[in-house]
Formats: sequence, C-alpha cells, structure tokens
Amino acid sequence: MRSNEFVVKGASLLEGGRYDVPVKVFGALKVNGNFVVKSLECYASVKVNGNLIVYDFLVVEGGLESMDVRVGGYVLITGGANILGNMISSGKIELEGGLKVNEDVKCSEFNATGGILIGGDLIVKGNCRIKGGLKINGDVRVKGDLEILLSGKSKSKIDGDIKVGKNLRILSREEESILIIDGDVRAGEEVYIRNAIIGEDVSSKNVILGPNTIVEGDVHYKHLLKMDPSSKVLGEIIKS
Repeated sequence: MRSNEFVVKGASLLEGGRYDVPVKVFGALKVNGNFVVKSLECYASVKVNGNLIVYDFLVVEGGLESMDVRVGGYVLITGGANILGNMISSGKIELEGGLKVNEDVKCSEFNATGGILIGGDLIVKGNCRIKGGLKINGDVRVKGDLEILLSGKSKSKIDGDIKVGKNLRILSREEESILIIDGDVRAGEEVYIRNAIIGEDVSSKNVILGPNTIVEGDVHYKHLLKMDPSSKVLGEIIKS
C-alpha cells in the first residue's frame, strides 16, 4: 500500500470524515457519517450512512449504498448502486450494471446499459444514451442528443416530460418493448420514435413516428413529418 492511499481489505467500520486520499475497497466497508475522499474504487461493497463526496473519480465494480453522492470527475458503475438521495457528477456517468437513485441524477454525459430507476429528474448537460429498461419518475432534460434503445419484454416508463436540445431517438429491438411517456416530448432538431405511447404533445422541427407509436396529444412540426401506417395521432397535427 502506498502511503498516499487507503486500502480496505476484509470487513471494516469507519467513522465519517475527510479522508483526502484515494480509497480502494476490496472487502465490506461501512461508514457512519459523511465520507469525503479524493477518489473511490469499490471492488466489493461500501455502505455510507451519510453523504459520499468524491473529489476525483468513482468506480463501482461491487455494490454501493449511500445518501447523496457528489463526484467531481467521472463515474463508472459495473456492479450495482443504491443511492438514497441525489447523484451529481461534474463528469460522465457510465453504467453497465444496475442503478437506483431515489431523487435526481445530474451529470455532463450519461451512458447506461442495464436497468435504471430514478425517483426524480435525469438532467444531462451533454449527450445521453440508455440501453435497457428504465423507470424515471420525473422529467428527462438533455442538452445534446438522447437515444433510448429498449430491450426485453417489459414496459419502460417516464412519468414526466422529455426535453432534448438536439435529436431524440427512441428505438426498440422487440415489439414487446414499449416506452410510456406521460408528458410532452420536445426536441430542438428531430424526433424519431417507435414502440412508444406519448401522453401529451410531440414537438420538433422534424418528427418521424415509427411503428407502434401512439401520440395522445398534438404533433407540432416545422419541416418534416413522417408516419408509419401503424402509428396514430389522437390530437391535431400542426405545422408551424
């Protein structure tokens, strides 16, 4: 072990506080209180009975449970994480496992493969790509491009609105994979949707409604509208 890092092996109990060094966990670590570290690599399990604050990067290959999580750099999760508050990263969040966040997720980029459950909003400053199943209780706000690739035979759901700065693509590998969006869908450039039910309006410069798509509200477009024969618009179609 280098003198400027803290390595945990086996079962350990720590009091909360500032540990301004890189921390690597190969056993079971429990922290009572807020846990402040330079970086954290979790290869087994970490449970923080408080908030986790990481100045640099966070890597989770095992399991992580915490209240709020705030990271100054990137986040890589290949195991599972259960966040009881907010998850906020100044960098990119890369997910290849399971993620449950009770409140909001905020980051510069979001790339998820696996199942995600977010109790609040998903807010991304750049691009966002989600592959797998999802349940988001709030809004999805992405300044760049958003791509959702559904898989499996279960229904995914977004309770709020989707607002995208550039392009939105909702795709599906199987007909049984359906995304239900209760709110509005808005994109700055283009919307392409298939296998989805939109509860309110769809608005973009270009709108393409692929197979098995139902819009229960209105469709607003400026340049281009394409509709698959199986798609339906229950409201009005308005060209601005």
